[in-house]
Amino acid sequence: MRIFFCLIFTVLFGTQLLHAQDFSNRGKDFWIAYPSHIDGTNSVMGLYITSDQNASGTIKVGATSISFTVTANTITRKFLGPNAAGDAPNTGVHLTAQDGIEVGKGIRVTSDKPVVVYAHIIRSARSGATLVLPVSVLSKEYILPSYRNVGTSASFGELAVVATDTNTVVEITPAVTSRSGSRAAGVPYTITLANPGDVYQVQFQQNADISGTIVRSIAANGIKCKKIAVFSATTWSAFDCTTPVASGGDNLFQQPFPTTSWGKNFLTAPFFNNASNRDIIRVFVRDPSTVVQKTEAGVTTTLTGLVNGSYYEYTTGNPTAISADKPASVVMYIRSQTCQSPAVNTDPEMVIINPVEQTINDITVFSAHQNFVPTGQSQVSNHYLNIIIKTAAAPSFRISGVAPTAAFTPIPGTAYSYLREDVTARSATNPVHSLKADSAFIAIAYGFGNVESYGYNAGTNVKDLFQFIDTKNSLGTAPFPAACINSPFNFSITFPYQPDSIRWDFGTLFPAVSYTSPIPDTSYMISGRMVYRFRITQTYAIPTAGTYTVKVYARNPLGDGCSSDQEIEFDLQVFNPPTTDFTYNSTGCTDSAVVFTSNTNSGGRPIIKHYWDFGDGTTGSVANPSKTYLNPGTYTVKYVALTDIGCISDTVTKTITLTKIPVAKFGILDSLCVGKVLTFRDSSSLSGGFGSITNWNWNTGVGNPINNTSSADITPTYAATGTYTASLQLRTNTGCYSPVYQKSITIRPKPTVDFTLSHGCLPNPVINFNSTSTIADGTQAGFKYLWNFGDAASGALNTATVQSPSHGYPSVGPFNVQLKVTSMYGCIDSVTKVADKIYPQPKADFTAPAEVCWQTAITFTDASNGFTHPVTKWEWRFSDGTSSTQKNPVKNFTNPGTYTATLWVFTDQNCVSDTVIKTVVINPWPTANFTTSAVLCEKNVLTFTNTSVANAGNITRAFWDFGDGNTANVNTTATTHTYTNWGNYAVRFVTETDKGCRNDTLLKNIMINPLPNPGYVLPEVCLNDALALFLDTSSIADNSAAQFTYLWRFNTSSPAIVPGPIPASSTLKNPAVKFNKADNYLLSLTVTSKDGCKDSVVAIPFTVNGSVPNADFTILTTNGQCSNQDIQIKDNSTVDFGSVTKVEIYWDNTNAPAVVETDDTPTPGKIYNHRYPDFQTPLSKTYQIRYRTYSGILCVDEQVKTITINASPLTQFTALSAVCVNDNSFQVTQASELGGLQGTGVYSGKGINAAGLFTPSNAGVGVHTLRYTFTAANGCVHYSEQTIEIWPKPAVNAGADITVLEDGIRKITDVTATGTGLQFLWSPATYLDKDTILLPTIIGPKDDITYILTVTNNFGCTATDDLFVKVLKSPHPPNTFTPNGDGINDFWEIKFINDYPGSVIEVYNTAGTMVYRSVGYSTPWDGKWKGQPLPAGTYYYVIDPKNGRKRISGYVTILR
Repeated sequence: MRIFFCLIFTVLFGTQLLHAQDFSNRGKDFWIAYPSHIDGTNSVMGLYITSDQNASGTIKVGATSISFTVTANTITRKFLGPNAAGDAPNTGVHLTAQDGIEVGKGIRVTSDKPVVVYAHIIRSARSGATLVLPVSVLSKEYILPSYRNVGTSASFGELAVVATDTNTVVEITPAVTSRSGSRAAGVPYTITLANPGDVYQVQFQQNADISGTIVRSIAANGIKCKKIAVFSATTWSAFDCTTPVASGGDNLFQQPFPTTSWGKNFLTAPFFNNASNRDIIRVFVRDPSTVVQKTEAGVTTTLTGLVNGSYYEYTTGNPTAISADKPASVVMYIRSQTCQSPAVNTDPEMVIINPVEQTINDITVFSAHQNFVPTGQSQVSNHYLNIIIKTAAAPSFRISGVAPTAAFTPIPGTAYSYLREDVTARSATNPVHSLKADSAFIAIAYGFGNVESYGYNAGTNVKDLFQFIDTKNSLGTAPFPAACINSPFNFSITFPYQPDSIRWDFGTLFPAVSYTSPIPDTSYMISGRMVYRFRITQTYAIPTAGTYTVKVYARNPLGDGCSSDQEIEFDLQVFNPPTTDFTYNSTGCTDSAVVFTSNTNSGGRPIIKHYWDFGDGTTGSVANPSKTYLNPGTYTVKYVALTDIGCISDTVTKTITLTKIPVAKFGILDSLCVGKVLTFRDSSSLSGGFGSITNWNWNTGVGNPINNTSSADITPTYAATGTYTASLQLRTNTGCYSPVYQKSITIRPKPTVDFTLSHGCLPNPVINFNSTSTIADGTQAGFKYLWNFGDAASGALNTATVQSPSHGYPSVGPFNVQLKVTSMYGCIDSVTKVADKIYPQPKADFTAPAEVCWQTAITFTDASNGFTHPVTKWEWRFSDGTSSTQKNPVKNFTNPGTYTATLWVFTDQNCVSDTVIKTVVINPWPTANFTTSAVLCEKNVLTFTNTSVANAGNITRAFWDFGDGNTANVNTTATTHTYTNWGNYAVRFVTETDKGCRNDTLLKNIMINPLPNPGYVLPEVCLNDALALFLDTSSIADNSAAQFTYLWRFNTSSPAIVPGPIPASSTLKNPAVKFNKADNYLLSLTVTSKDGCKDSVVAIPFTVNGSVPNADFTILTTNGQCSNQDIQIKDNSTVDFGSVTKVEIYWDNTNAPAVVETDDTPTPGKIYNHRYPDFQTPLSKTYQIRYRTYSGILCVDEQVKTITINASPLTQFTALSAVCVNDNSFQVTQASELGGLQGTGVYSGKGINAAGLFTPSNAGVGVHTLRYTFTAANGCVHYSEQTIEIWPKPAVNAGADITVLEDGIRKITDVTATGTGLQFLWSPATYLDKDTILLPTIIGPKDDITYILTVTNNFGCTATDDLFVKVLKSPHPPNTFTPNGDGINDFWEIKFINDYPGSVIEVYNTAGTMVYRSVGYSTPWDGKWKGQPLPAGTYYYVIDPKNGRKRISGYVTILR
């Protein structure tokens, strides 16, 4: 039943065009030149041959033939030389001509199967390598890359051309003049190679760059163009720096790609060891008008500065994307080791980068590890691969079936990423790497050693992009013309012109097909050039395996410089399908791997696809899969194999029956060190879709066994070293025990860390450190040390990794020195000590006054600094011949004059300082005296006059101490001072000269007399009063008031009042005066003491009031006459002149006639407040107010009024509990009126309405004050207030809905929550690893579920949000449906498929033709194709659900 499975490969691989020849670097026939090397035949050429299939062949080296065999995915190495050594001598093939043909020196490699060949010329630190192109992809034109030598050794650029056919005419246009001078730059010349294998080599002038040299095969004298192999090389090269001189060099050696294979889009990635971030990149163009753009770091620029009309050059350390509007070629260069800054292992190399248009997705490459070349010939020790691939396909990339260890990095501004993989370790044992991915990629292999490198393109297509032959085979991937027996295919050919005629010659296979003036079935542009495809519409199938030669003859009406007639020959290989069988090995239990082994005979072709249908809806794609079934049962297993030719085997079917057990497993986190809390983490599993683990029985080897009912971690601590056995056994809810899982644990001791350190002195103190650390197991020899000397400024010198390091410090510190010791088993401890024994040189210094006055003792104060140690010794020398060893000597020079003091000091470490010298001057004193004012009274301004005499210099300042706590520091002759209080004062006086010298203090005692204090009592009188009696209250501090003299004046107004008072003045102490007119008077009083000190009071206002007062007042009602409010009355009293002098108010004249409120300072319109006792019953009370007013002693009037006071309400508002801002609204009931009055109560405040409904969210977070106001029916009001605190709620956002595969795992990641002291609870907890964390992981979900996340803050406030999880269940396509229109099972209903947006469903018939395709499945398939019912039968389907689920394939049967 082969037909049932064949279509799956069409879907999995896609329909491809198999080119009529293999356009990749794989081939069966190769020609290689061995250009001149600086070391001649002492060099070696290594030929590295590899393949993805077993192959055998011959290498022809001059007269020597070497047979070889290649085992698939391994390397065969053959070495030519040095000289006569190796697998063959190199003397017959090493080229030596400066300009000449060397007959038969071409090296030819032929193979029975396609192989990959690399050529590597090596000689110690001078090597170069290239990818070798097979004859099948060679062409007629090449443009050579190279680079100019700037090194110290002589270098000659050179090219070599190898003929692949007889009578090959070659035209060469040099970019520079040849070494011999006979070939001028820019002037074409021709040479003829008579036989295959003849080689022409020409060298060019020393150090010249031959880049841009054109080599092409031409037609001449009836001879057609022939394919040629061209090599660009140098004998030795170093570049690209002159300072320092590029001293490290390698020979360059590359086989360039023919110009017909050039492309328009390229990508580059930086090399490893690019210390200067500066790779050299050249972009070669065939047409100087080509526009080339570079995208770097996301920025696109157009390249300028075309060199010699041939190439652009730039340098970069970044990945770049290059695009051209016409075909181009890109070459990357590795620079000399000495040109790198800092210098790292590299040396010159050039590598040709294939265009994106020529990439392939399956490469076998060789890393030229020094273990696999002749001993001593290579210093290359590090090997790398650079890979560039579409970012979306990067996860599929594999190296020999394993994902790379490094990560892909996106190339900004492109859809590509690059990888730099270090393959040094794996290359040491197996230097062959199989590179594969789901998408085509660019690959470069290279390596570095000390002043040596190699590099080459790892693999590429070298297709003539403008002319090629295709065969269309729906399943094949082989890169050569191939077909499977009885499988249909088509022929087509594409030309860059429209031929006059085409003839297909199939030999005896099929009748020839000829076309005159053929019409292309399609045409399109390639790199700006129109191409035309001519397809044979007939479909061919060949029933017998074998190799068939096919030729195509075409006439080019335009010619191409070679010939108008073209003959294209290729071999078509037809293969038998593989035969298959398989066996399997099973324990008979689920959860135990069933190993399937394929027994397939593929006829020598690689199997590119294995299809396994394990009968449980899963499939496999490797040769020998290991399958673990999730559920018990009986399964039907099917197997099909497909070769790279597109041949598919019959289906083999077998059955298998399985059952199930749980599996125990756990891991231990972190290193195993004594005293450390270890974490044992359960990783056990129970698959099969039912049951659960209920008991975890742990034995840690210490303490008692632990029987847990959850998979929670256990955290034992091992207090002692030693070896322990830990184990775990599981028990399911059905009582099923797992095998005991055991681990042997060796607990290691921690190091005991300590060290010693020395001391030192500046300026160059070096401290020696020595670790004295130990460890209980005696493995201190395996210690790793990490010192941190606490001296960050010393950079790299701040750390050390030896046991006993030394470190020089720049200062005294202190420095915190840490030693961290790691044992050989990873146990770590550390200790920190202070390096503070670094002694600085002391510095001498002292302070002393610059000038002093005579007989002033000078203290010389030591200011020396011993820094970390004290100064213990002082040496003083004075210029008067005296000395001292005291720290702070006190010196009193005998006479005025100028003296010097000298000091040097010593620390307790006997460190001596420098010497410091300072000068002091001794000045003489002035003679002091002063005088004072004659009359001395307190509070008067007194004058003090300085009458001192300066004996030296000038009097510049006087210092006064007035004896009352006040001083003056003035630079004037006289100063003033006012004594606040009277008494005896000792005045001290010092005068100062401009030299700063002062006299001894001059003391004089003075008596300051007190001032009298005038005082009086004014009478309040009216005109009718007989006399106005004025009372004196004057006083004096010395109690001498009895000796006062007085002067009263009673009419000082201007003008005086008429008639005036009698008397108008008086010298009596308490005079009596009769005023004769009611008016406003001004009075004065002057009092003089016995010592002549006097004081006065003037402009004393005095009113004589009229004699007729009129009492009156108004009861104000603005506040309402309520018992809880103040009652206000307003004074309306008047007097015929003057003012009311006194008011008396009897508020309850009836009930309390003796209670009076007196106001001795009334004013007109004054308002008086009074509050009667608050009451709630009765409803009102009546009071009598008696109001009396006075204008003098005898002049009085009164008025009585009645007032009614209303009862007031009385409210209370008890405490409120705090609430959350998102709590529901609630009724506040804590406020009430207590007096029983009728009325209305209302609430007010933020968040509450008048009826008392409080809404926390309206109030907002914080503390708010609420008020309850009660208004009684009589209008009286009372209110009470209370505060309420509103707590914030947390904020939570569970994010957008998510999807997860059934039985899959997905961490919830897009949840955010803010607040303080948050706690989390997910409900339900189904499928969650933990339901009390913010971001749990969903494990093994079965059905859609909506989770509610509740977040609670430290106030107890909560917030919730929901998250819907869509569980993507595996689609279940039925294997049969009956689209017969009976309304039953008329459609192919695929359960769960509509949960997968963008899913792709494809169905194929047994011929491999697609009969149904749908993106999405909103309308189920009705068994029709293009509106017509399909015949009953079995069809093959492929469903790509996307969304992270693998493709599903199988069969569906239409029954009618």
